[in-house]
Amino acid sequence: MELQHRIDWNKFFRDFVGNGQLEIFLEDNGSLLGRKDANLPVNIDLGKTIDSFNASIDQLQGKLD
Repeated sequence: MELQHRIDWNKFFRDFVGNGQLEIFLEDNGSLLGRKDANLPVNIDLGKTIDSFNASIDQLQGKLD
C-alpha cells in the first residue's frame, strides 16, 4: 500500500508541476471544492524534473509488480 501511495504522489506532483493548475472536486457529486491558479515553476529544468518523476514512478512500479 505504501508503494502505491508513493507512486500516486509522484504522478500527482509530476502532473502538477507540468500543468500547474489544481482543482479539487467532491467525489460524491462532482462539485468543485477549490482550485489554484496555474503554478509556473522557476529555476528548474522542467524536462529533467518530469524525467526524474517518471524514473521514480517506474522504479516504484517495478517493486510493486
